[in-house]
Amino acid sequence: AQSAHRAQHLSPAPMHGLLLSKVAARASLAASSAVPGGLLALRGGRSLGPLTPELMVDIAIVLNFAVAAAILAPRSPAPAHFLGKKTADDGASVLGIAGFAAAMLAALHAFLRFHEMPATEHLNFFIFQFGAIALIHLYKLFTGVIISCDALVVLTPMALLSAYLARD
Repeated sequence: AQSAHRAQHLSPAPMHGLLLSKVAARASLAASSAVPGGLLALRGGRSLGPLTPELMVDIAIVLNFAVAAAILAPRSPAPAHFLGKKTADDGASVLGIAGFAAAMLAALHAFLRFHEMPATEHLNFFIFQFGAIALIHLYKLFTGVIISCDALVVLTPMALLSAYLARD
């Protein structure tokens, strides 16, 4: 009798009923006006909760300006942080070029954003920009030229979010 009772609790029928009741509860919650449906459903293209393509472009532009400022600042610790203390003097000029490029890209995107270029067009470029820089950074990390993987923590999600928000 005890094994029959145990088998009844382990059978998939009660689990199936529990799953259906949870799905029904979520559907009724989504239908209510108290919780917006966007919080419960992850959909592709145009927004991810409060993150819209326009906001993502603004974030990417500010991030590019911030990276440029951090690299180009006098007495910046960026070369030593990314390249190590021994090679920081040799690689400072390379990072300076990267900082200048980030500033120019941010300025270009800010100009185009001001002149109302569609956000998805910006995001299509940011997919390439963040993705390519992440791949180069990863290659340099594996070859030992770069010692810090901090940039990958920002570059990879920015490329993936840009790709997600750019699609229709």
